[in-house]
Amino acid sequence: MKRTGKIMILSNMDSEPKEIFYLFKKRENIEKMFDTYKTVLNADKVYL
Repeated sequence: MKRTGKIMILSNMDSEPKEIFYLFKKRENIEKMFDTYKTVLNADKVYL
C-alpha cells in the first residue's frame, strides 16, 4: 500500500465520494469504447 497512489477528484456535486468515483469510472469505460470504435472504423482521421 505504500507504493500506491491517490486519486483526487474535484467536483461541485453534493454526492457521496463513492458515487462520484463510480461515475468517474463509468466515464473512463465509455471513453475506452469510443477510442476502440474510432480505431476499428478508422474514424480517428479528419476527412473533408
